[in-house]
Amino acid sequence: MILLAVDEFDGVVARKGDNQEDLDSKIERFFTQCSRFVSSSEPSSLASLKSGHVLIFLCGKSGQDGSAPGRMATVLQGMGRAHGLSVSAGIGGFVSDPARMDRGYQEALVALKVGRKLAGPGSMLHFRDVGTYRLLLEISERDPDEVRSLYDETIGPIDRYDESNGTQLLQTLAVFFRNNESLTKTAAELYAHRHTIRYRLEKIAEITGLSVFQTEHKERLGLGLKARSLLAG
Repeated sequence: MILLAVDEFDGVVARKGDNQEDLDSKIERFFTQCSRFVSSSEPSSLASLKSGHVLIFLCGKSGQDGSAPGRMATVLQGMGRAHGLSVSAGIGGFVSDPARMDRGYQEALVALKVGRKLAGPGSMLHFRDVGTYRLLLEISERDPDEVRSLYDETIGPIDRYDESNGTQLLQTLAVFFRNNESLTKTAAELYAHRHTIRYRLEKIAEITGLSVFQTEHKERLGLGLKARSLLAG
């Protein structure tokens, strides 16, 4: 399942001088090209247009090929640019039962929303890569202040310390998590000594009361980093 959303239609980017009629005309031409491409690539697949969104039900072998939806979405985004449109894409998982098609759509919609939050217009994200961002997105849509509170209670103090002292605590934390909590790999990536990395992590614990060496604290810091990304988006 691929969900393509025209960013100009959704108000994510400016319309570049197009009025609604001109924009609708561009979207119609884009959709026609999408439909032809999808049909030629996988004849059993379907494409539909609704409210500036192109929904593609990718069937056959392409639907079951984990990398095929991403490749197709990339091509279709390029077609959108050729029509003067910015297109974001969300990719849901393959659904074999037509009765459960809505699940694939909901996954693609979540991926689309999170992708836009993290990378802005023209983004593409697969639902399998959404992870806990899904939970944070749901919380944010229900009560944005909750996500802000999570950030303020975890990562906010680190941001403020870095800004006041010219340090790299937040970067160190993000790289540490990205390297599966390896001091050695983190030190190598940041061109620092392992003892320096440990000192920075201990400083984070001193500032926030949360230690990366305690499971519950580590999870809160990880969620805090993701909350920061959503808020920045």
